[in-house]
Amino acid sequence: MRIILVVLVTVTVLLGVSPYFIGGKIESVAQDYVEQLQAPGYRYSLEVARGYRSSRLNYQLEVDPDFLASYYALSDDQTEEIIEALSQFEIELQVQHGPLLTANGLGFGLADISMDIIPEGSRLERLSLTAEEALISARGRINFSGDGMVHYQIPATRFVDPGRGVESRFSGLEGELNFEGFGYSFTTWAASEGGLISMTDMISLEFGQMDFSAQMTMGPDYSWVANSLGSLQFEELNIDAAEFIGQLHQLDLGFAVTDGETSASSSIEYQIAFDDLRFNELLVEDGELSIAYENLGKSTMQNYMDLVANLPLNDAQAVDAALMQFALSEFPEALSHSPAIALPRLAFSHEGRTFEGRFRTSVDAQNLPGQISPLRLDLLLPALTAELSVDSDESLLNEILAWQAASGIDASLSANPDLEISPEMRQTMIDQQASMSLGMAVARGFALRENGRIRADLKLANRILDINGNAMPLPF
Repeated sequence: MRIILVVLVTVTVLLGVSPYFIGGKIESVAQDYVEQLQAPGYRYSLEVARGYRSSRLNYQLEVDPDFLASYYALSDDQTEEIIEALSQFEIELQVQHGPLLTANGLGFGLADISMDIIPEGSRLERLSLTAEEALISARGRINFSGDGMVHYQIPATRFVDPGRGVESRFSGLEGELNFEGFGYSFTTWAASEGGLISMTDMISLEFGQMDFSAQMTMGPDYSWVANSLGSLQFEELNIDAAEFIGQLHQLDLGFAVTDGETSASSSIEYQIAFDDLRFNELLVEDGELSIAYENLGKSTMQNYMDLVANLPLNDAQAVDAALMQFALSEFPEALSHSPAIALPRLAFSHEGRTFEGRFRTSVDAQNLPGQISPLRLDLLLPALTAELSVDSDESLLNEILAWQAASGIDASLSANPDLEISPEMRQTMIDQQASMSLGMAVARGFALRENGRIRADLKLANRILDINGNAMPLPF
C-alpha cells in the first residue's frame, strides 16, 4: 500500500508541475524558430502570454518601409498599402500544455494546438466570411515523442473590387499535416473544389478540382537543405489572357529533392504533365516536361541561402559584389560534385504525331583542370559532357520549325512596316525557311530521316563530339 501511495503521489506531483515546464519549453523552442527566420528588411516577432495550463503565441511580421520602397521600386502609397495589409494579419496560436490534454479531444501528449487567422480591417471586409469563420484555421496535437498531426482548413471566400475590375473566388481547402521529431519530417495533403481569379481586360484564370501532397525530411547538418517530394494536380485549368486562350486537362505539377550521387550533394527535379492542352485553335496531347539540376553541393547550397538571407537587398552594388565573391570562393567546391543540368524528358503529341527529346550536360569532376575559376569557363571544356537526342515525326517537326520561322518573320515585318508582303508570300517564306532548316540539318548529318521520322543523337565527352555515330575530335 505504501508503494502504491508513493506512486500515486509521485504521478500526481508530476501531473501538477509538468504543464509549467512544458509551457516554458514550448516558448523557448518557438523563440528559437523565430530568430532563424530574420532577414534584412523584415522582422518577425513573437509575443507569448504563458499561463500554467496554456499559452497564447502571437506572431507578427514588420517590414522596413525604406527597404520595401527602395528594393521593389514602390511609391509611398503602395508601400503604405502593403504595410497596412500585413499589419492586419496576426497569427495567434493557442497551446494547451500536457500531459493531460482536452482542447482537441481527451488524451495525453505534450501539447494541443489551435490556430485561427481572422482578418480585420476595411480592406479585408470584402472577403465573404461569416463572423465565426477564420481565413485559416488549424487544430492538432504533439505527442511526447515530438510526432503529431494538424488538421487545417481554409473556408470558401470571394473578393470583389469593382474599381480595379478584380474578382476572385475560392471554394475552400481542407488538409492534414503529419509530422515527426517536431517537424524534422512531415507529410501533408490538401484538396479543393477550385476557384477563379479575374482581372478585367487582363486575365481570367479558373481552376477545377485541386489536390496537393508533399513530404519532406530535413537534413541533419544543413538547415536549408531537405529531401522532399511534392505534387499539385488540377483536374481542369482555363486561361483567358489577351490573345492567349487555353484549356488544360489533368495538369500535374511535381518536384523532387533527393540525394545526388553522394550524400554531400542534392538533385532537384521539376515536372509538368497534362493530358491535353487547347491553345486557341491548337490541340496538344500527352505533354510532359521535366527539368533537373543534379549533384548540387549541399554545403554550397547552404552557404548560398545563408548569404541571401543576409544580403543588403537595397544596395545593388553591395549585392553584386557579395554574389561575385561567393562565386569565386564556392566554384571549385560546386564543381567537385560533377553538377549537371538536364531535360530528362520533353514529349507531346499533335494530331496523332509524336515528339520526344532529352538533353543533359554535366561537368566530370575527374577531368577538371588544376585551376578552376568562373572567369575562365573555357578551361572546363575537357571536363564537359553533353547528350542530346530527338525523335519526331518529320511532318510534326516541320510544323514546329514553321511556327518558329513565322515568329521570326513576323517580328522582322513589324520592325519594317514599309515592307508590303502578301499573306501568300509570307506563308511561302515561312515554308521555305522551315524546309531549309531541316534540310540543312539532314545534309550535314546532324539529323537522320528514317521512315517518316527525324532522329538525332549527339554526344560530347573528352573533347570528342559524336554525331549520330560519327566521332569528331573538337579542334579547340
